Amino acid sequence: MELLYDSLNAWFWLGCAALLLIIELLTGTGFLLCLGVSSGLMSIIVFFMGILSPNMQILLFSLFAILSLVYWCFYLKVNPNYDNRPKLNKRAERYIGLEFTLHENIVNGMGKIQVEDSVWLVRSREYLPADTAVTVTGVDGTVLIIGKSKKH
Repeated sequence: MELLYDSLNAWFWLGCAALLLIIELLTGTGFLLCLGVSSGLMSIIVFFMGILSPNMQILLFSLFAILSLVYWCFYLKVNPNYDNRPKLNKRAERYIGLEFTLHENIVNGMGKIQVEDSVWLVRSREYLPADTAVTVTGVDGTVLIIGKSKKH
């Protein structure tokens, strides 16, 4: 423990800051960002203030870490992280409300439509012939639920 206390200098805190910030880049949680910034701040303080007792350094680091975590929590409440593309990985849900042309007849409630570069299975409650304009009304797994388009 004495070896750790003897090595609490500006380089120690700077190394901790670098390590914590690198790990933060890999994880992206925000928690280690607060600890890394606190460690960097301690590096600056120890560099300019000179000798601080190890107990004082640990106390200041703890204080800065707690304050930065409180600030981070407050910042997240004030600035919530809204995704401007909520359906990014839900490809089928992006087609709800869009109109397409039926690729083949609906047989036993099932058929196919051409959507962009792929063909999708569709389900409908009514018989619809090929080349009918349909609107996607819902999604059931990888099957699009369709109805006859009201525009045509």
